[in-house]
Amino acid sequence: ALEEFLRTWVESQGLSLGSRKPSLDGYAVILRDGDLITKQDYKDITAWGGLRNHAAHGEWAEVGDRNRVSLMLEGVNLFMRKYTS
Repeated sequence: ALEEFLRTWVESQGLSLGSRKPSLDGYAVILRDGDLITKQDYKDITAWGGLRNHAAHGEWAEVGDRNRVSLMLEGVNLFMRKYTS
């Protein structure tokens, strides 16, 4: 959901990824460079992406902490609400 949110936002702003890979980080860099998100938002997106990647690659020891996962979900939801027009 977060990656789709960022992709849609980048597209709606007419921003280009250039040679960047379409990814959470790629979209976050573009939005940060465009001064559309804060430095802290960028750091949060990077952390959330890391946790998501651990889960996607079956690295269960990295995602076994329910509190950490819950905080990530709350953070993503708050972020998307913050930037929804």
